[in-house]
Amino acid sequence: MQRRWLFVLPLLVLVAAVGFGVGRLNRPAAPAVPLAGVAASAASAASASAALVAVRSAPDAPQPAASADAEEARAREALKQRMKADWCGFGLAEQQRQRDAVMAGFEARTGGIGIEAIEAANETVGAQVQREAEDGARRRWVAALRRRGDPRSLAVADYLGGMDDADATGASARLQALARSSSDPMVTVLALLRPCPPGQCTNIQVSQWSRLEPANLQAWLMLLRESKGPERRSLVPYALERMAAEGRFSRMYEREFTQLLLELPQTETPGLAHDAEVTLLIGVASVWPIAGYAPLTQACADGLTDAATRRRCEAVAELLWLGDTVIEHGLALSLARRLSAADTAVLARWQARARVYEATLGWTQAAFLREAERLERVSPCAASMAWRALVRDRARLGEWGAARAEMAAQRADDQALSSAWRAQGGRPVLDAAAPEASAVTR
Repeated sequence: MQRRWLFVLPLLVLVAAVGFGVGRLNRPAAPAVPLAGVAASAASAASASAALVAVRSAPDAPQPAASADAEEARAREALKQRMKADWCGFGLAEQQRQRDAVMAGFEARTGGIGIEAIEAANETVGAQVQREAEDGARRRWVAALRRRGDPRSLAVADYLGGMDDADATGASARLQALARSSSDPMVTVLALLRPCPPGQCTNIQVSQWSRLEPANLQAWLMLLRESKGPERRSLVPYALERMAAEGRFSRMYEREFTQLLLELPQTETPGLAHDAEVTLLIGVASVWPIAGYAPLTQACADGLTDAATRRRCEAVAELLWLGDTVIEHGLALSLARRLSAADTAVLARWQARARVYEATLGWTQAAFLREAERLERVSPCAASMAWRALVRDRARLGEWGAARAEMAAQRADDQALSSAWRAQGGRPVLDAAAPEASAVTR
């Protein structure tokens, strides 16, 4: 499989109703290496890969172990420099060759590819080059955010700084302190997502978000997600009543976070730096946590015999329908389907929205396949440029809004697309026998 799929897969998060994600940001950070002005001589670059193979394949060579280690280190460094100097040409191809070789070796020895193979692939020269470039991009953005100096930028700087093992605790402590003094809900959200380890600092209370922004449905859902056992059982009725009474919108701040990153200096020319920035951008957005919806759906299922609970649950569903993501729209319909078991009038109120949702699912799934096929025909560096443009569109309009805008521009017919989606095996989302809305998987 070509490396360009590293860029295709995040589209599953950005435009399709499936639940993959980018896990590259979970890898241990490596020390940054300057990318500018790096070049190896033609002779040493041409022989670097061969030298590395030769060192590894001759363990019985008559030389001291320390000398062999030094030779291997020199060969790795020469290969790294050559890959960096020609990333869109030799570099990407060599990275994929190294990864394929590791995977093929494990498959030949064990008959499959498991976690050990993935760990070994992450130790190749190509993986190290990519890792160092991503870490360099993150450090550049952190510095730019600190120069901006406003509370939101400083909070994002510490959120990104928390990915650095060397400063993770310090960054989290600064973020918690900033959140205690800021009235910006996004700063609070970032602090909730990047807490200090136990005993390292005083973390803010989860309830701070709902106190700052009671009109935001997501603030209450976060409160429910973080509660446990008896505390959650006693909190659910109150939170449901507050969501229905005070809720006006559903905002997770992933979109605002991405927009802020896109305002920072970006590398506009194809190459390793651009590739690293796009991978970092997609990575931090795709692993953005979502609220725990299980307490909400369970409360609505348990309260079907109570008219007041049903009204509150439908009010929450209305708020979710206004959200930015396919997930929120799918959950809104899941709640409506549950409520229809006790009140058939709900079906009439939500039927048109169900067709819109089914049409949008069909559209985004087809769009993913079209884009994947198109990017298979271009170079990986060209694909990287395309992904940044896509991320900009999604940040500007939201995931759902971008899909609906594309459909409007193409004069898509919701009824026809919904019917086609059902004909291909998709059960109507309001059908009582249907599974949970397929978007609620991320």
